Amino acid sequence: MTDKGDDNINKKQKKAAELFIETGDGYSALINAGYSEKFAATYKAFFDRKEIKEYIQQYITEEDCGAKSDEVIRYLFRVMRGEEKETELVKNKNEKGETVYDAVESPMSGTLRMKAAELLCKRYGLYREKAEANINIPVVIKEDI
Repeated sequence: MTDKGDDNINKKQKKAAELFIETGDGYSALINAGYSEKFAATYKAFFDRKEIKEYIQQYITEEDCGAKSDEVIRYLFRVMRGEEKETELVKNKNEKGETVYDAVESPMSGTLRMKAAELLCKRYGLYREKAEANINIPVVIKEDI
């Protein structure tokens, strides 16, 4: 992990953001950065915070990110093939009747797999969104009598 010079967030937040960039899994990123499971269950709110979003944007747009484009392609292939998992939060009740959230790993949805395939097709020029036609039609002008 590199230490980017952003003063708006602390080291723990930076680590979570960088892990999220690497894995795409917000829940695991927070756990591995040292946050509690209870806090990690709110990962969407954490990654929606303005300063976290700005740090992630800064991190992925820096020059050293260009060398990682092959990682993105490999990730998209893994998603398309169903090799990647996503973490979902499932609402349950514990023995005391309290609401708890359990993290459950499941295969990526068909929608996400199709989106990955679409992005790969766009990347490799396998299809175009607009059909191109190269048709020569003679123009005939009739005079108005």
